[in-house]
Amino acid sequence: MNDELFYGQGMTWDEYFYSMQKYQRLMARNIAFCKLPEEDRETWAAADHIAHVLIFTEDYCPDSLNAIPPLMAIAKVAPFDLRIMRRDEAPGRMISITGDEHPRVPTFLFYDRDWNEIGRFVERPEAVNRLDELDPETAMMLRQSRSAFMEWVWEQVFEALRPIAEKTQDQD
Repeated sequence: MNDELFYGQGMTWDEYFYSMQKYQRLMARNIAFCKLPEEDRETWAAADHIAHVLIFTEDYCPDSLNAIPPLMAIAKVAPFDLRIMRRDEAPGRMISITGDEHPRVPTFLFYDRDWNEIGRFVERPEAVNRLDELDPETAMMLRQSRSAFMEWVWEQVFEALRPIAEKTQDQD
C-alpha cells in the first residue's frame, strides 16, 4: 500500500481527539494555550509546498502531549491536510514508512502534492533531550514550572519544524 492510500485511512484531528482514552482534557488545554509565534505565521501560511501531514501517535504518550499542540497551532494557518494514525494499530506500516525498527511517537511526516516526503519530526526536539546541559538554574526552573516547561518545549518544537516550512521557499 502506498503512502497516499494509507494516509486516507487516517483519522482527522476531530476523530482522533474525540477517540482519545487518556489525557483528552490535557491535550485540549495544551492546544488552547499553545500559540504560533507571530513571526512564523506568514511562513507557515505560505508553505503551500506542504500538502499532507501524517502523524503517528498514541494518546498515552507524554511527548505527543507536548509536540502535537504546536503542530495544531500551525495547522490553523497552514494550507495542508492532516491525518492521524495510532502507532499501535499500524506498527508494520509505520516501520515501513519511517524505516525505524522501534518507531517512536509522535512522528510527523510532511508530504508534497506528489507524496514525496519533504520533512519529518520524531518524538521530541533534541534540546529537550539535552535539558540537563542548560545552565542549572534554567533547567531547575523549567522542571519546577509546568507552564514554563511547556512553553519552552513548544518553542523547541516550533524551531524544529520551521525548516520544513522554509525548505522550498528558499529554493525558489
